[in-house]
Amino acid sequence: MKTINATCLALLASCLAAQSQLQLTSGEVWTYEFTTLPFVRTDPGFPSFAYCQYFTLGFTPLGAGNMFRYELFENSVAETPFASGTASVSPAFFQACIPAWQDRQGVVRVTMLSGSATLDRATFTLWEDRDLTSHDVFELSVVPVAEPGVLSLLSGGLLAGVVWRALNKNKDGAA
Repeated sequence: MKTINATCLALLASCLAAQSQLQLTSGEVWTYEFTTLPFVRTDPGFPSFAYCQYFTLGFTPLGAGNMFRYELFENSVAETPFASGTASVSPAFFQACIPAWQDRQGVVRVTMLSGSATLDRATFTLWEDRDLTSHDVFELSVVPVAEPGVLSLLSGGLLAGVVWRALNKNKDGAA
């Protein structure tokens, strides 16, 4: 019985771990649309970077020669990107200050150009002047997840384990 519970927990843990790991290989694309940047805090001081939005990506390189392209859109990928560029994954951290997303919504598209990497997180931050002595910080951090098909497969495995456990529990009780 304890072995079955441990198996179910291991299956659940593997599903949760898989959700936090999005691996991109050459040619693969990750797109994320955010509709708001939640208020986080008010900081003292007048920021010299007022109305600057930071777009941050956290990567784990898988080998060498990993290059990606980012495209930032105001509202939709159907628009022309207002900012784009290419960068190397090797520093494992990418950040760009961009003058946009004043309405606290937007879209980002990341395309892996060469190599492969795990995209661990994406963060969108906006500093907005409150007055001459403080500014508000709005921020959203997301953890990219695997494609729904992969998650469905893992969830199906978890469900199969739970059903198997329930059937075997009934057999043990009947004996």
